[in-house]
Amino acid sequence: MPDISKITLPSGTTYDIKDSVAREAIAGGVSFIIAWDGTSAPTVANIPAGV
Repeated sequence: MPDISKITLPSGTTYDIKDSVAREAIAGGVSFIIAWDGTSAPTVANIPAGV
């Protein structure tokens, strides 16, 4: 299985992943929820608990 070295978010921004633990987690099927894009006031109800 190839290593995951980059991830592209729904916004189209691509990030290099250097952390081997993160690579393993993503390869295992981790999903990302973008709760706030930083362009307006955040809606607290959309931010997961503990963040």
